[in-house]
Amino acid sequence: MNNRFRLFVIPFLVASLSAVFLIQALALSDQGGGKEPRMRAMANVITTTTPTFTPTVTPTICPIPTPVALLVDPVLSPTNQFTQTIVIYMSGADAFTVTLETGVFTTTDTSYPTMLSVDLDSNTEHHLNVRGHFPGSGGTPGCPIFGYTLSTSVDRFGDPLTIVQVSSLQHFPIVNRTD
Repeated sequence: MNNRFRLFVIPFLVASLSAVFLIQALALSDQGGGKEPRMRAMANVITTTTPTFTPTVTPTICPIPTPVALLVDPVLSPTNQFTQTIVIYMSGADAFTVTLETGVFTTTDTSYPTMLSVDLDSNTEHHLNVRGHFPGSGGTPGCPIFGYTLSTSVDRFGDPLTIVQVSSLQHFPIVNRTD
């Protein structure tokens, strides 16, 4: 016999056989009361174990959400008007903010597209920054989509959102072509 067998298997067999003999001895012993003491002795020695199932946790790999687009129509510049309506496209947004030299203009209008009127100062160049907030959604189980804010200072064609307000514009004659 090799050493591993002697060290591990033989003590295990001895302990198992000892437990079996102990159980039988207690079951057969009659301590003056019929079957009841035997059953009580067996109940004290014999225990049953139920194996428990432990599930393994597998991590949820969440897809990276694609942000919605924030697009702004081109602005009219130069202008002699003291207000201008900014047209904003962002699907699912819950708030918009336009910041420029005359202040901060905010709306929670969720129509698509959203139109937000801003005030303009006389004889001033206005640099617009448009922000749209997306509130997030439930996503898939274990993968929520959190809210985020997008910002732009260019229109949907990549031109700067700049409005020059001039008190008086030179009027050019309108030429109608009759070709």
